[in-house]
Amino acid sequence: MKNLLFLLYALFTFHTITAQNINFDLVFPTSDLQDADVGDMAMADIDNDGDLDILLTGKGGPVRTTLYANDGNGNFTEVIGDPFFDVFRSVVGFEDIDNDGDKDVLITGTTSSPVITANLYINDGTGSFSLASSQTIEPSESGDFDFGDIDGDGDADLIQTGWDSSGNGFVKLYTNNGSGVFAEQSGVPFITITDGDLRFIDIENDGDLDIIMTGNDASSGNPLTTLYTNNGSGTFSIVASTPFSNMSGGDIAIGDSDGDGDQDILLSGGITFSNIVTELYLNNGMGNFTLATGVSFLGTTFGESHFADFDNDGDEDVYLLGTGDGGLVTNSIVNVIYENLGSNNFILTDSLIGAYFSSAAIGDIDGDNDLDFAMGGTTTGNPSRITRLFFNNPMTEVNAILDDNCASLLPDPTPNNFRIQITPNCDYTAEILDANGIIFQALTDMRFGDQDFVVIETDRLPSGLFFIKLVNNVNGMVTIEKILKQ
Repeated sequence: MKNLLFLLYALFTFHTITAQNINFDLVFPTSDLQDADVGDMAMADIDNDGDLDILLTGKGGPVRTTLYANDGNGNFTEVIGDPFFDVFRSVVGFEDIDNDGDKDVLITGTTSSPVITANLYINDGTGSFSLASSQTIEPSESGDFDFGDIDGDGDADLIQTGWDSSGNGFVKLYTNNGSGVFAEQSGVPFITITDGDLRFIDIENDGDLDIIMTGNDASSGNPLTTLYTNNGSGTFSIVASTPFSNMSGGDIAIGDSDGDGDQDILLSGGITFSNIVTELYLNNGMGNFTLATGVSFLGTTFGESHFADFDNDGDEDVYLLGTGDGGLVTNSIVNVIYENLGSNNFILTDSLIGAYFSSAAIGDIDGDNDLDFAMGGTTTGNPSRITRLFFNNPMTEVNAILDDNCASLLPDPTPNNFRIQITPNCDYTAEILDANGIIFQALTDMRFGDQDFVVIETDRLPSGLFFIKLVNNVNGMVTIEKILKQ
């Protein structure tokens, strides 16, 4: 439900606020997807049925890699008999590498043995995968890769970084022959980074893909961010001077944040161990970047950063997942969304249960034409490692019908409180649950007669995300609805 506390604050203090249209609800009870701690996840329509399926890796419990098929409504079923190696410290990426119209997948990471791996799996078009018979991809862990057409021949090439089986950092570039066979390119100018991220980006709108990298310089161990331009045929040159902060342990997002037709860059990570930032760099259209001033995001590392249009208004909002300085010790883990009101005017519009050593995947999971997301990693509470689904449910009004016109959630005349209004003669039991499904406060024997509401005093609740669980004592019907976020 759309930030009811924020709306009520405006109502009762006569402040003017800009309407917010982004709201995410935790799928409750929590999904049955595998843990993705120290892992990765990605979505793709693997079986060409029009919905997004999901692949997860990680080791919240045992080391696992699991593929789940979507029924179109966001209900996932494990695909039995897939050929994937179970890995963590991993990266997952879908791409049509053989130009046959379906999504194949590359998975890198470490098995429980441990063995460092990199495996290409070919999709037969129905969501059935087989290990590619010949491959030249370097086994790697704790790195990253990205697909893109670097030489303009119409197929997906590959850049990869990470730690190899000998414990050495590397950056490698591969070209695709069009059939999904990759050949490593020699003489590349890349400075080797580790524990970082890289992305293809067309910085100067010339139709070819350039590259940005951030991580630890493998030679010095210091944080480093570098930019490389493409001459159009897949030959790269380092840009001598850039404004980017040198970062490690972070992530890169690419998108047109200001709607001027070029690609901007969102960088998150650690400049130092205690200086964790998220910075937006604006492109002038010719590949020259400037740090955006007056834009403030929570700093994150060991997580993910994404541009995504969550409210379908045509501009890029920002999603951040990870930890700031101190991690669990200082409870600085975050899972937040900033709504772009236009012209890079961002407001924090949703703050959800966060995680670090974390990953996320964004897409329309439930087929309602807006962007949902899955996320996983290490967090507070119990369970501390779990994959959660959040569905995008824009709030259009304060009132919410909870169950069959019998129970409604309304603002209370007292600021920052809510009331559950129950129609006379309706018989309910209610519980207040935290984000992990643990009962925080019980409201029992809700037989109302002449009394038709119960007040929830939100000021007495700690910061966090809470749900009301209503049980109809007559027919056993259960309704769960998010009631507040502080």
